[in-house]
Amino acid sequence: MKKADYVPLVGILASKGGKNHIFRGNATVFKNIQSELSKFGGLSFVFTTDDVEENGVTGYVYFFEGKKWGKISFPIPDIIYNKISSRSEEISDEVVA
Repeated sequence: MKKADYVPLVGILASKGGKNHIFRGNATVFKNIQSELSKFGGLSFVFTTDDVEENGVTGYVYFFEGKKWGKISFPIPDIIYNKISSRSEEISDEVVA
């Protein structure tokens, strides 16, 4: 496959995590998206509504070599892939605002 001339920055919007988790969702799917997009020179990251700021987003990228998630600051992504876990959370005031 050929690299694209322009590959957008993709933000994966996930549900907030609990006590021991940064976010909820299928981490395997998030890693696979990142892996496939990187083959074309692109980048994706996972974030929650708490991670959004006026000028950017704090997101999480999986480091395959270290087998762990790392926190990185990003500009607002070109594309947001909504992977919020439940419809009730998706329509909450916090997410809609």
